[in-house]
Amino acid sequence: MMSSRSFADRYRALNQTPQASTATPAPAPEWPLPAGGQVIEAAGGTVGMFDRLYHGPEIEQSRELIARSDILPVDGRVYVDTETTGLSGGTGTYAFLIGLGWFEPAGFRVRQYFMRHPGEELALLGYVAGHLNHFDGLTTFNGRTFDMPLIETRFRMHRLDYAAPDDHLDLLHPARAIWKHRLESCSLGTLEQHILGVERVSDAPGWLIPSIYFEYLRTRAVHDLGPVIEHNRFDIVSLARLTGVVGAHLNGIDVESHAADRLAALVLRLRRGELDVASVVLERALEPGVPAPLRLIALRDATTQLKRAGSVATAVPALEAGLIDPSRELRLFASEELAKYYEHTLRDYEAALALSLKARDSATLGRDAKHQAAFAHRVKRLEGKVSRI
Repeated sequence: MMSSRSFADRYRALNQTPQASTATPAPAPEWPLPAGGQVIEAAGGTVGMFDRLYHGPEIEQSRELIARSDILPVDGRVYVDTETTGLSGGTGTYAFLIGLGWFEPAGFRVRQYFMRHPGEELALLGYVAGHLNHFDGLTTFNGRTFDMPLIETRFRMHRLDYAAPDDHLDLLHPARAIWKHRLESCSLGTLEQHILGVERVSDAPGWLIPSIYFEYLRTRAVHDLGPVIEHNRFDIVSLARLTGVVGAHLNGIDVESHAADRLAALVLRLRRGELDVASVVLERALEPGVPAPLRLIALRDATTQLKRAGSVATAVPALEAGLIDPSRELRLFASEELAKYYEHTLRDYEAALALSLKARDSATLGRDAKHQAAFAHRVKRLEGKVSRI
């Protein structure tokens, strides 16, 4: 993990270069823009635009990680984030700022289209559609649920074709799978702080952004809009950087990370059908620093997959180690699986009975009625089998 310093300092340290637009400049606007913005004109009207090129070691590291993973060619993916007039969606909600990011040979480009008033929405959507048509895949954070359905709604309101790529990587879902076991939240801000090593201190908080935009519509004052533009821009840069980290975890590429994160990523890969990682999951399930609930999930998932593949014996050493785990829940799971293995595979009914008796007593002490009843039933059956030997 990188050393923590302010979000603004870290991302401003990425050498960022304003890029002049090739679009036709519009006349001096009655609706002003914050510093760095310009008004451009298209067939659909005028719209505000901001453009930055980021480059530096962290950008290049992200480019390399994405290139080494199987996400898509680096230059085939666009990163999308919106700022809106509300969080509920629906036809009454506008995306007044749509930011797009993509890798270029010189760095990572962030281009943002800002709707100074609702009359500029058609031009904004036109520019966004033009960019989306050039990419094979897109990346968002919670975009499947919010950003892209909202953009699609706005296109339909104007009877425009919806041009988003079919390949949509929503980082929220793999991020939760990898980091929910260790972090209190999997919001983008939390991941920036704990995974990317940055902390936001100067941009506008997300919950305040709709109010800032409505105030701009009322007064045309731009002093609070700058932090909104920064917020959206930083979101997009973080999307690209987080894509590199997620891609590394899901493709077995070594990155500096916590043991819990590595194990959670392996479990996700196992659930996606990569049976060959089951033995590594078992190996790492009992590593120091892994939370007990995740240890149990890892042991359970790997054992289940190996049983389905007819290779349950591979799980036995990890299950035996689980018998002395600090987690009672995990000890009971290991006892149950080993008792099944001894009974049905090895036909060692005495060993299965000894394990079941101990597990039943542990469940009784823990006032775990469910496990107590299950092991009591198993003990009764095994006692019958032992008596007939």
